[in-house]
Amino acid sequence: MVILAGFAWSKGSGQLVACNVSVVLLAAASNSALLSGDPKLLTHGVDQFGLVCGSKNTYNNVTIDLTEQKYLYYLDPFALLNTSNLPWAASICVSACPGVADLCDVSSLPCKNNSQYR
Repeated sequence: MVILAGFAWSKGSGQLVACNVSVVLLAAASNSALLSGDPKLLTHGVDQFGLVCGSKNTYNNVTIDLTEQKYLYYLDPFALLNTSNLPWAASICVSACPGVADLCDVSSLPCKNNSQYR
């Protein structure tokens, strides 16, 4: 009987081998995800065009620099009241959250023009 990480393993059952194989496969999958994925997708907003806010993006061989636009703003916040609309809600990256003095107010929602914001 082998005790590993608080569990008793029988030598003849093959459970220890299966556990080691599982750990190796999990480590390989994690390594692949870190090398080929973009961890910023977990911490930064993504606008309606698929661009990551607060970073440089490449779209059709054109680099779009959004390092100054760190915040995600939804153009029609009322669309978020229904959670089924969330994947299709119009959003843009902005450098600062719009305030009361900005051009688009409640009477003109939904905002259609990205140039209305900073």
